[in-house]
Amino acid sequence: ESQGDDEEFQKALAQSLEDSRKSVPPSAEFRNSDHAGPLEIEELERLYSLCQVKYEDFEATGGVRRTNGKTKIDGVGNVKAQYGRVMDRALRDIVKLTVGDSFLRPDAEGNRKVFVDLGSGVGNAVIAAALLWDCDARGIEFIEDRNAIGDAAKIEIDGLIAGKKLTKVGSTELRAKSFTDQTQIEFMTAADFVWVNNYNEVYGARSELGGVNGRSSGEDGDAQDQHLLRNANAHVASLFAQMKTGTVMVCMDRLDMGNSIEDIRDLKGEA
Repeated sequence: ESQGDDEEFQKALAQSLEDSRKSVPPSAEFRNSDHAGPLEIEELERLYSLCQVKYEDFEATGGVRRTNGKTKIDGVGNVKAQYGRVMDRALRDIVKLTVGDSFLRPDAEGNRKVFVDLGSGVGNAVIAAALLWDCDARGIEFIEDRNAIGDAAKIEIDGLIAGKKLTKVGSTELRAKSFTDQTQIEFMTAADFVWVNNYNEVYGARSELGGVNGRSSGEDGDAQDQHLLRNANAHVASLFAQMKTGTVMVCMDRLDMGNSIEDIRDLKGEA
């Protein structure tokens, strides 16, 4: 991206953050009403239409894509952070098709399910999940500018919900961290449902981290950082292996999860 694109993006981001804060009522309270419960997709889209934060505006500047090229993570270079956004209606349909609309709703005792987005970008999937299914939605995104857009949208959506006297549903937490960060393991592995937009090798060949079994060395040119795996997909697979039984992970591209149970049985039979 050009320097001009980056400056335009930063100005737009700063202005949207300011507008978002101003849009929240000084003493915003979430009150019960006839509209209690999760939002319908049409309600969510109407709320977004009232927001100052417009994802399309940021995408038009090119700023959210400026790290599609090389960047660094945990001291290792040659990392690519490809940008992509799945629309809220598509996310809703994916959840319905894979686990059913009730999977992410609170259980009979009112306990909320946990939705986790690994590489949450501008946070739209996390915000949508909380509002559509009344779940505890979490996102982790190591590109800070993208995460800041999500924070701005969350502030504004919360203010609009309060202003419309809708009951607060779900919770949203967006962290500007990498999902390779070992201090974030508990935050990510508590999931009941994991969403991974790794379409078209963006977490595979197009995200080479250069860690263990990778091709790059650390920032100082010496030994590789041993906690980094060869690519983002490898980290996603590792995280999924640490999650509780019954957790569902939906990816847009295949993960290499190692040998299947059937493969292991075959290998044992041949031994």
